Order: sequence, then C-alpha cells, then structure tokens
Amino acid sequence: MTFLAAAIGTTALRAEIAITGEEDPVKRKKEKSRTHSSLNNSSVKIYPDAIRRSMHVVAKANEGKPIEFFVFDLQGTLVQNHKMNAKDHIRIEGLARGTYVYRVFCGDEETASGNFEIR
Repeated sequence: MTFLAAAIGTTALRAEIAITGEEDPVKRKKEKSRTHSSLNNSSVKIYPDAIRRSMHVVAKANEGKPIEFFVFDLQGTLVQNHKMNAKDHIRIEGLARGTYVYRVFCGDEETASGNFEIR
C-alpha cells in the first residue's frame, strides 16, 4: 500500500468518525425505528383474553372525543368496526385464527394502528 492510498483511507475513516462518531461503521448498532403502532398507546389499550380466543380493547380519554376502532384481515377486508367513548371496553370475538390489523381514528385523524394475533 502506498503512502497516498494510506492517507486517503485515513481521511475516509476520519470522515466516517466525524459523521457517525464511531471508527468502524460495520460495528454500528442499528437504531430501532419508532413506529406509530403499539398495543398500548394514547388512544386504546389492547390485551388478549387468556382463556378465550378474543382481544379486549379499552378506549382512553382521547380529549373527550369518541374514537372509531377498525379491524381488518391481512387482505384488507374490514372485519369489525366499533365506535367508542372514553373508558369504553369491548371484546373482539368471533375471529378466526390469524393476524389482524387495527386502526384507530379520532375524527379524521388516525391516532393509532398496529396488529394483533388470534391463536
């Protein structure tokens, strides 16, 4: 390796350190991306029923506004729709085993989304 190649390599490493703060970009840990999906968020709390094949959904305060809770299968077909006020509690039953997507709206704004599984 010539001196010029070594100098260019060192310059590239210094530039990498300046950008990332780390010497070896391969050793960099991937940051977890934050998404807007959560089973416990500011709009609803969702938890499974330990005995039955169902899910419980509890609406949170949502600034006193009603929310709409939609459940879709993985093909995008609407399976269930519930209008809820603060502290309302519903049980989602009658779904076949599989993964489902939910979306929560407060007015025209989507306040939560995610998925859950019926086993």
